[in-house]
Amino acid sequence: MPESKPPALPPATPRVMLQPLTLAHLPRVKAWKNDPALAHMIAALTGPFSDADVADWLARNGSDPCQWLRGIFRPGQDEPLGVARLMFIDRVNAVAELGMYLGAAQARGQGLGRAVVHALLAHGFGPLSLERIHLRVLEDNVAAIRCYEASGFRHEGRWRAHVRGPAGRLDMLLMGILRREFVATSLEARP
Repeated sequence: MPESKPPALPPATPRVMLQPLTLAHLPRVKAWKNDPALAHMIAALTGPFSDADVADWLARNGSDPCQWLRGIFRPGQDEPLGVARLMFIDRVNAVAELGMYLGAAQARGQGLGRAVVHALLAHGFGPLSLERIHLRVLEDNVAAIRCYEASGFRHEGRWRAHVRGPAGRLDMLLMGILRREFVATSLEARP
């Protein structure tokens, strides 16, 4: 018997919308890419990144067919709060990796992360017809881990001492969710 598909949902919830990033958003994205604390939180390279570097990043990632890159917006607002994406989309195996961050510090701690994750999962398991979505998160990013657990992700592994952190080496946690798990949790509760 074929597995049921999740309900078709737009990449939005009542609290957030996922929309394409444009060059108009470059100053804000550049500030986030040059923020060392944010870079640590998401285990990304630290800057300095120039306007040209960020414009190139937006163009490359925005046009990559194996990636779905979006800005995180509040409904009715033009300034992004962060970046959300499904990357390394493998259409043969129907899998992808989820990545996101709330770059605007004032947007953190309000439960918006869970709404963003839900919108990404709805898009991945809906229009993209994925079967599995996974992610990587540093062990010290406790808020993100809680968000992912509350969104239905399961712990699947650990890369020990994978990243150099301010106080020493940190483990990278591996988490994943299957389509059938998302369908079950989506029917139970929405963010």
